[in-house]
Amino acid sequence: LAHHRPHRTQEARAVAATGRRFADPGAWCASPWPAHLHRRNLASMADVSNRKSRKPFADDDGHDFYAREAESQQLLMREQEETLQSLQGGINRMGQMALSINEELDSQNRMIQDIDDHIDRTEGRLSIMQKKLKELANDSDRGKYCTICFLSVVLIVLFWLVINDDE
Repeated sequence: LAHHRPHRTQEARAVAATGRRFADPGAWCASPWPAHLHRRNLASMADVSNRKSRKPFADDDGHDFYAREAESQQLLMREQEETLQSLQGGINRMGQMALSINEELDSQNRMIQDIDDHIDRTEGRLSIMQKKLKELANDSDRGKYCTICFLSVVLIVLFWLVINDDE
């Protein structure tokens, strides 16, 4: 009994589960796992194969199966609800940000429109003044303009003399 060969059903289960055959008749199997871990795997495979042979909804554990499934479904629904709530919070924050941005854009558009209207009025006044200046420059009666300039200079000199006399 120094070389113990696993039972034929254990070998068949191991081959079915892993696709490997036992390499040495005296060894458990050719595996990179330590022997004690491999024995556990063989034992769990045997347990799995026993479960497979039973009906999945047998009366003895059918109630447990449904309870576990119901609990699993409730947990999944709670997780989905939490995810949806966090998404809803993010969407609400984005909606508030979008409303704030919209209000700011409306305000800036009004300011730009006011500036544009002011520029249009100023351009209109400027064009009128330019036309008047052209008419004045093209006027043939330059004598009256020279007289106005001369009298303006005389007025400034007289004003200066009056101010200096007070001292």
